[in-house]
Amino acid sequence: MNERKSIGKGLRFDIFRRDQFTCRYCGRRPPEVVLEVDHLVPIAQGGENSEPNLVTSCDECNRGKSAKSLVGAPPSADIDPAFLEIEQEAAEMRRYLRAKEGRDAALEEVVRELDIAWCEAAGTDWYPSALPHWIRIFGPEMVEKALLATAPKWRFGKFGTRLDAVKYIRGTLNVMARRENA
Repeated sequence: MNERKSIGKGLRFDIFRRDQFTCRYCGRRPPEVVLEVDHLVPIAQGGENSEPNLVTSCDECNRGKSAKSLVGAPPSADIDPAFLEIEQEAAEMRRYLRAKEGRDAALEEVVRELDIAWCEAAGTDWYPSALPHWIRIFGPEMVEKALLATAPKWRFGKFGTRLDAVKYIRGTLNVMARRENA
């Protein structure tokens, strides 16, 4: 009886590259589908984790196939590999841009919320312009705690200038980070 062993990441990538990041059954490619490595002859029927027995399959085709043998699977489409490589790279760049836009929008929303929290707690109409930078370094929760801990000092005139308050908040963040990492 064959023991089921996982396919290593290196071999998996080699199969994807060999098959030009294209499902051998339906021809679809990322980002439209998620690719998997499929066995032509299933492990349960004596197949092995070897290159000749492995093909690129989208998740839908692989689930539909189940444990059926696909000896004689259709060959890879005759497509220009350079075109596919550029298409894959472009798809990855578009995914990055969408993720970056989402991250930037979320950061703006967090800055807006922390601005409001600071202004209300400190009784002021200004907020530290370093908020986005601090959020990226320390995370929004820690920045909020530091702002709320520092706000009463601003409210009661414990700082001479805004710069003094900003330096104090940054120092508070540094102390909080050290305590968290201790």
